[in-house]
Amino acid sequence: MLPLEFWESGKEGEKIGEGSQMSVYAAPASALPWWKEPTKDQWYAYIAAWLGWTLDAFDFTVFLLIMSPIAQEFNVPLIDVTAIFSITLVMRLFGATISGWMADRMGRRAPLMISILWFSVCNFLAGLSPSFSFLFVVRALLGIGMGAEWPAGAALAMETWPARSRGFMSGVLQGSWGLGFALSALAYGLLYEPLEAWHKGYGWRGMLICLVAFQEASCLIPAVAISLNSPLRLLLALRFPQSCPP
Repeated sequence: MLPLEFWESGKEGEKIGEGSQMSVYAAPASALPWWKEPTKDQWYAYIAAWLGWTLDAFDFTVFLLIMSPIAQEFNVPLIDVTAIFSITLVMRLFGATISGWMADRMGRRAPLMISILWFSVCNFLAGLSPSFSFLFVVRALLGIGMGAEWPAGAALAMETWPARSRGFMSGVLQGSWGLGFALSALAYGLLYEPLEAWHKGYGWRGMLICLVAFQEASCLIPAVAISLNSPLRLLLALRFPQSCPP
């Protein structure tokens, strides 16, 4: 008798089935291109995490480019604006810790979507800031959402990714930070002057608000699609949470 794992695994060239009466042969894993091995849900999760990390880097870097206009608008020393930058980084630690704790208890998808929404709302409010103090507080809160995105997104994307390409794709995921850095410089070069010419002060505000629109369209939609792609699985997760992975 062959062990049960033999019939269930379907790995390279193995016979799978429920008995000798009906059986099929699974194609060797190496016969499939590596990018066809992940399921649609796995790609949705990966894209959401990849874009989220890219836009985290975008926001992190673009704020460096708009600190001087912020100091001029609110008539504060530039060193005070760097304090906003610092508090955002400090709050990332709390966001990452909370997100990891939530991911272990309620699954990965919910913390990822919450972090994207949190980040977007705070950035939108930052773009509408009426005072320097308001901007400071909102950017501090934004740090929580920024820090929360990576642990939830990376865990959701990589823990179920096929082993054959997991190392490579984890490197691509981490490397998206550099792309976000480059995109922030490109966006600043293309958008800041036209926005500032439209209305004084719209330059730095527009950079933050435009980021919100792109964040919502590119990250939240794939994240939501992970949950809605399979209504049956979602119902099973609600009815029998122990039977479905987070």
